[in-house]
Amino acid sequence: MNDVGYSNANQDGDLEVVRVIAEERRIGMSEAIRQRGRRYADIVDLLVFDWPKAKDVIENLRAYVSEHIQRHDDPVIYTIITEALEEYHDAVYTPGGRKLEDPLRLAVFINALVTATRKELHVLITNEAGQSWSLANGTPFATWLMANEGELTIYSHHPVDESSLREVIYSLLTSESVKRILKRAGHEDAVLANRVVTDR
Repeated sequence: MNDVGYSNANQDGDLEVVRVIAEERRIGMSEAIRQRGRRYADIVDLLVFDWPKAKDVIENLRAYVSEHIQRHDDPVIYTIITEALEEYHDAVYTPGGRKLEDPLRLAVFINALVTATRKELHVLITNEAGQSWSLANGTPFATWLMANEGELTIYSHHPVDESSLREVIYSLLTSESVKRILKRAGHEDAVLANRVVTDR
């Protein structure tokens, strides 16, 4: 590990692990997203107004992935959340002004969040002792990082069972109340299969 706390052995392109998070980054996720520009501030405000529980989903992503995994000095979780917010924006402001039903809009956001998490973090992070972390690990990355000192190596990692991984991510991010809403509206299976259809 170098002086600024980066892991410097990276087999997966431009991802890096930063052990020490800058003080200015220690703010709530909603505020962190607002700082990315007016567009994202407006979308996250709309999302949380429509679905207050969505704020918990975003915080659950942060708690599990943390800001420690970065690309070009930018936490990957911000990329994941902004991709999902773009999808939510498109679900709200459909061509022709047709409004999608509320639970379908929530399904679009959750589906995009699960998909972007999987896409951005198809990695296996290992330490010198052979201990490893991936999305399917079940342990928050910050917790794993504190328990695993020394140089880390990031490898590209594509699990065999994509559907099981989607289910793990979905379970980690969503509360029972969000799951109930999606299930009751008939969207949970579509989210788990990455087959949310909006006909937009």
